[in-house]
Amino acid sequence: MDIPEPYSVFVHDYLTTLRSGTEFTTPEDVAEAVWRAVTERDSLHAATCFRPSTG
Repeated sequence: MDIPEPYSVFVHDYLTTLRSGTEFTTPEDVAEAVWRAVTERDSLHAATCFRPSTG
């Protein structure tokens, strides 16, 4: 990745944080959100579609 020098420390730290994150989305989470979006009228509210995975 070609990152300009003034941003290299920030980008390196940010990518390290992303790689060590504890929250993640599984394919099952995505499938459930899509299914709910097309079958449940109330599922379009972001709080019900997007929540941290517990797996």
